[in-house]
Amino acid sequence: MKRMTLGFLAISMALAAAPSALADSITGSIAVTGFGDQWTSTGVSFTSSTASAGDATGAVLTVLGSGTTAATIDDLNYLFASPDQLIFTIGGSTATFTITSIDPNSLIDKSNLLYFDGTGILTLAGYEPTKADFSFTSTDSSKNSGTGGSSGYNWDVVAAPTPEPGTLLLLGSGLAGLAGMLRRKRSN
Repeated sequence: MKRMTLGFLAISMALAAAPSALADSITGSIAVTGFGDQWTSTGVSFTSSTASAGDATGAVLTVLGSGTTAATIDDLNYLFASPDQLIFTIGGSTATFTITSIDPNSLIDKSNLLYFDGTGILTLAGYEPTKADFSFTSTDSSKNSGTGGSSGYNWDVVAAPTPEPGTLLLLGSGLAGLAGMLRRKRSN
């Protein structure tokens, strides 16, 4: 019985110490800015797919590079009513951001300002898809919801990865509890 218990614990520890098959979570943030968006009470339309990306930090900086680079918004229409996928192609690498929810209390829709925020999933080549928070702001100095071509927008996406040490702590405490139960059973 002692050999079986020790063997089980050795295998469990080896599996816990083995590197994860998945890539690391994304860390950091990115800002995508541009001009020429229009909005209504139901959504946003981008009149041009041309944008720029900058202010990258963390893993996003590692993959996409520093400084301001050309960016393309591949989806020119976004509707507030349903989750929508927004794809940024930045510097030859693709960062995909899928909006999963919008905070309904955050939506500000005025003739000179559009703002909303929420959560989504950020994917980046070589990394595990990661939960991220976003905010979108657009301003129009002519106060006509962007229809005069005088609007400018800014998407800010900040990755919020789940810390891995918590998972390992949970596994370790479960194994310690199992070892304690086996030891108690053996002494009775």
